[in-house]
Amino acid sequence: MKKIWAIMMALLMVFPVASCSGRGIRASGRQDDVDWVFYDNGELEISGWADMGNPISSDTYDWSNFQDYITKVTIKEGVMNVAAGAFSDCENLERVDLPYTITEIGRGAFSDCSKLTKIVLPENVEIIRDFAFAHCPNLSSINIPEKVDEIGYGAFGNRHDGSDLSDIYYAGTEEDWQYIFGVEDIPDEITIHYNS
Repeated sequence: MKKIWAIMMALLMVFPVASCSGRGIRASGRQDDVDWVFYDNGELEISGWADMGNPISSDTYDWSNFQDYITKVTIKEGVMNVAAGAFSDCENLERVDLPYTITEIGRGAFSDCSKLTKIVLPENVEIIRDFAFAHCPNLSSINIPEKVDEIGYGAFGNRHDGSDLSDIYYAGTEEDWQYIFGVEDIPDEITIHYNS
């Protein structure tokens, strides 16, 4: 009996994800200081206690081979930023789950994600870089935490090209909003809701 129990425990340790969650692992690896796993169900999971790094383009991420199949991104607690271009051009990405440890959304991190409909930014986000959510036609609204003190050019589209976003829900006051670096570049057609 002890031998059977030992074998069962060994199998659970070798195959913990598949046996507990019902998801099969399609690929996995390490990118800079974070680990990633891509599952058969289209979910990409990023974990670690570090920055994601800042490679030059989305093509330099190990998971870019799967970008056409990614439908959900889950970043685990401990990861501190969403790197530049990390998920740009993930045309089938619909959902993103971010932990409270994220403080920065990198340049073009979610640009050209045509099926992205909703993202909730954690309350500790301070910086949203240029073009972070540019060209996301199904993203109609976004929440901006009160701690944000910089919004990059074209983060949600720009004054010249317009934006697909119609509403921004800002957690702070209208006066606080005026002190955020970069808000003057947010397209006029976006309605800002304060204290939201």
